[in-house]
Amino acid sequence: MPASPRLQALLRPAEVNQIAGLLEPAAAIASSTVAEPVSGIAALLTGDPDNIGRVQQAMTFNPRTPEGREGMKAIAGGFQQIVDIAGLERAVEIFEGSIVPALQKAFGKEVGSAIGAGVIGAASVAGPRKAKIPEVEPNVNVKDLQFLHNTSPAKIARHQSMGGMPMPSLAVTRQDIPFEGFGDITLVGDPSKFDPKRSRDNVVYDADAYTVRAPSPVRQAKKGGYKKLNEEFGDIAKKYDGYLDEAKYLLADLETKKGISSDKYSTIERFFENNVVTDIAFLQEKGITDIPLRQYGTNTAADGRKISEMVAEYGQERKDWANSKINQYFDPDEVFVSNPDRDYYTTGAKLKPYTADEVTKFMKRKRGAGQESVLGTGVGMVRANLAKELKSLPEIRSEKGRLVTAEDVAEFKSEMDSTLIDLQDTMQPFYKYDAGGFRYRDEVGEMIYDSDRIGLEKAFEKYGFENVGSDVRQSIADYKSRLRSGPTEYFEAKPGRAVDFSEFAGAIVPVSTPESTVNALKKAGLQIEYYQGEFERLDARMKFPGTAFSIAGGIVLTQQAKESETDATAKEDPSV
Repeated sequence: MPASPRLQALLRPAEVNQIAGLLEPAAAIASSTVAEPVSGIAALLTGDPDNIGRVQQAMTFNPRTPEGREGMKAIAGGFQQIVDIAGLERAVEIFEGSIVPALQKAFGKEVGSAIGAGVIGAASVAGPRKAKIPEVEPNVNVKDLQFLHNTSPAKIARHQSMGGMPMPSLAVTRQDIPFEGFGDITLVGDPSKFDPKRSRDNVVYDADAYTVRAPSPVRQAKKGGYKKLNEEFGDIAKKYDGYLDEAKYLLADLETKKGISSDKYSTIERFFENNVVTDIAFLQEKGITDIPLRQYGTNTAADGRKISEMVAEYGQERKDWANSKINQYFDPDEVFVSNPDRDYYTTGAKLKPYTADEVTKFMKRKRGAGQESVLGTGVGMVRANLAKELKSLPEIRSEKGRLVTAEDVAEFKSEMDSTLIDLQDTMQPFYKYDAGGFRYRDEVGEMIYDSDRIGLEKAFEKYGFENVGSDVRQSIADYKSRLRSGPTEYFEAKPGRAVDFSEFAGAIVPVSTPESTVNALKKAGLQIEYYQGEFERLDARMKFPGTAFSIAGGIVLTQQAKESETDATAKEDPSV
C-alpha cells in the first residue's frame, strides 16, 4: 500500500519509501481484535521521552490472529529500518506526529495507539541507535521552504492592468504544509528575489504579521445614474417586492468626490452581481418570464432561493452580465481613496489612479506589523504586533521548527485565547477606569503588545493600569514569550515594493483556470502546473526546482544518502 500524498508530504524524502510499507500490515492488525483492553495507551504517545521506557510494562495489546501477529512484526521491522536511517528519536517523532494519528483515524484510537506504542516499545528495548546518515549543514539545493502567494484570476487580471502587485503578502512555509487560503492559484516565488539580504524592502516576519492590505479600487458613478437605475429596475423591484432605494442613494453619492468610498462602491457591485432584482432582470433578458414566487403572510414576493438556483446555472455568463451593467453606470478608470480617514462631512475624497506605483506609495505609509484593520484585539493581533523581522534566508531556516499545520496552530491559538482571557480578568482590579466597558479587553491586548515598544511601565500608564503586582507582570512576560516561541502556519513576507509576476518561478492552477489567466502567467515566464484537489495542489509544489531554500531537517534525498553511506564505507574499506 503506497503512502498517501498527504502522508508523503509529512515525511522527508529518505523516509517515504520506508514508511509506505507500514500501512499494509497495519490493516491486518486492525482487522484482528484486541485480546485485552488497551487502557492508557494514548497517554504513552504524548511526546514525553520518559513515557517511552515504560511502554513495555504498560502494553496490553496482543493481536489474536496469525495475520495480526505477522502484521505487527512487519510494522516493527519497517520501523526499525527508519531507526537505522534516521535514529530512534526521529523515528519516534515520525510515528507520533504522522503515523499514529493516521492509524487512529483509520482503525480507532485504541488500536491505532496500541500499534504505535508496541512498535516504539519494541524499538526502545534495543536502545537508541545513531543515524547512519550524518547531520549535514543547510543546503540551498535541498527542497523544504518556499515563498508562496495565493491569488485568483480576477486579481491576476487586475494586477496586470495595474503594472504589478503592490506590496503583496507572501507565505514562507514548508513544502509539506498545505497553504490553501486567499485564492485557488498559488504563485511559487524565486527565493533570491525575496531574500531580505538582497534588499531592505524584502521584509519577512516570523509569523502572520497582520500587515497593511491594498486599498480597494473604486469608480466614480456617471451623472444621473440613480435615475437610470430606477428606470431600468424600478418596475421589477415594485412587482416582486424587491428593494432598490439603497442602491439609488449610493449611486447618487458615488457621483461626487465628497461621497465616494470603497464601501459604497462594493455595495453597488454586489447589487449587480447578487441581488434578486438584478437576477430577475438577467433571467428576463434570457427570455425567462416564469419567476418563482413565495407567500409570506398576505404578501407575495420573489422566491430568492429558487431564483439564485436558476441563475447559478449560467455561471460566468451571469458574472459577465453584471460587469457589463457596472460599466454602464460607472466611469472606466479605477481609482482609490488616498485619505480614507478624512472627515466625511467636511472633506472630499482624494482620488489617486489605481496603479501599482500609486498603491504602493499609499501602503508604505502604514509599513510594519499590526497595520491590518480588524475588529477587536485578540490573540492574533497581539501575536502580530510581537512579530520580529527575519533578516536573511539562514535566519528564516533557523526558525522553521515553528512551522506547523493549520490544525496545530488552531489548537495553540485556542490555548492562548484562554490565557489572554485569564489575563484580562486578572488585570481588572488594577484598571482605573470601568473594566466593564466594551473597550477594556481590547486595551489589555494593546497594552501587552505596546509594552514591547515603550516598556511595561509606560504601557500601564498609557492604558490606565495602576499598582500592578510582580506576579501579574511575570504573567504578562510569560504570555509574550509563549506567543513568540509558539507555532505558526507560515512566516509573512511583505516586500515594500511593487512585485512583478516574473519574480515567481511558477504557478499552480486549477484545471478549470481561464485560458487568459494561464496565458498571462506564461507570458511572464512562469512554469504552469495544474491540479485537481488539494492533495495534487500540495504535491505540485515539489515541481519547481530552485524555489526551495532549506534542508529537510538533517535527512537528505535518497540518492544523496546512498552516496554518503558509500563514501563512509570506502574510508573504512579502500576496496569499495
